[in-house]
Amino acid sequence: MNKTKGCLIANFATVPDFLWQAYSAFDFSPIYNLPFAIEFQQPVNEEILHQAFNDLIIRHIGLRTLFKTDKQQTRQYTVPVSELNQYKWFWPVSDSHGVTLSSEAAYKFDLTRELPLRIRLLTADNGNTVLSFLVHHMVIDEWSLNTIMADLSHAYAARLQGQAPVWANTVPAIHEFARRQQQNGINRQHLDYWRSRLQGAKKGLTLNTDAITLPENTAPQVKWLEIRFDSAFHQHISAFAKLHHASIFSVFYTAIATILQKEGNLDEIVIGTSASGRTDPNYFDTVGYFTTMVAHRTRFTPQQSFTALLADTSEQINESMDYADIPINYIQQALGIPDNEGLMFDVYIHIHSNNALNGQLSTAQGAIPYRQILPERNESMFGLHFEIMENQINNQYNLSMIITYQAHRYPTALVERVATEVQQLLNDLAKQVSA
Repeated sequence: MNKTKGCLIANFATVPDFLWQAYSAFDFSPIYNLPFAIEFQQPVNEEILHQAFNDLIIRHIGLRTLFKTDKQQTRQYTVPVSELNQYKWFWPVSDSHGVTLSSEAAYKFDLTRELPLRIRLLTADNGNTVLSFLVHHMVIDEWSLNTIMADLSHAYAARLQGQAPVWANTVPAIHEFARRQQQNGINRQHLDYWRSRLQGAKKGLTLNTDAITLPENTAPQVKWLEIRFDSAFHQHISAFAKLHHASIFSVFYTAIATILQKEGNLDEIVIGTSASGRTDPNYFDTVGYFTTMVAHRTRFTPQQSFTALLADTSEQINESMDYADIPINYIQQALGIPDNEGLMFDVYIHIHSNNALNGQLSTAQGAIPYRQILPERNESMFGLHFEIMENQINNQYNLSMIITYQAHRYPTALVERVATEVQQLLNDLAKQVSA
């Protein structure tokens, strides 16, 4: 496989083109890897699982694409189904001795020569089977993960019966969406919306680290921590959000902004978040990278109440979704920010609603439950990255939050304090409706 095979399916549209530019700026490092992992709670058939994933790769064309850049133009190619056996992408437990989730997460893809996913089975200390699902961000977004896990369960059940899965619908390929996006070009009115709101905004984030000593090793170092909320928290914070005509995401977002303002005595902050990018319902079941990054500018005023800030935040997020088709690199160029200066925000917040990594495979003999394993995090393009996890386990919802941070810039003691204060604020808000 020394040359790119397959048929040309698309030049890049604006969104994946931006992602490729960012990926190349990081020297094609694992920073854009998405390392998912789950542990099956009951025995699973490895060969059937292999067949089911193969069904997914055939169904979702984005999972069997290669990328090639020629004369500063990147093109995406599809690997024909007849050639899939020429690519290695699945490893059973017997081929995984000495491999860890951490080592898999750090794998460096060569997207010009290999498929953008790696499926590997491992054995947990308790004897259960662990599925490492490593996929490159070029071909998948968070929305796609829900589709993949639902289709995996359907295909697994069919293959157990010795049958190929019968799909209820045919999903359009993402390259069709990309071509149409290219033809339409950039919406100048939408670009002007972002320029008017972000012009003159302060870049990055400065917090008070005077009393905290940064580590002597200033080489890039990424760490993470997790905040867990009790079982009743989801119900109470949902009620608080509803009372104030907001979403759970907006409440978390506002709580994080409030604590960062306190830590840095900020008068404003720009925070990045995700928008689905799926503007056409026909593509809701398509696996691919549709997501766009958007930047919101939050201004703080003296004696502003939390509920007032929440109202402003909710209004800004909701209003901006109609303009979220503009890639962040175009917005920054319009603001006069050179590409080599990186992103204008250092804080990123997003939510994983109905996290698909806690669920079950369906079989005729009963369900095989699986639970998410949090991956080791070794790289991050954001100084502070807040991921809100909404899980549904045994028909009960719960919430947690992962904070990934660049420890060479934000000391662990500072991040731990921010985490504690955010958790305390959210618990206090939940208690307002729990009485």
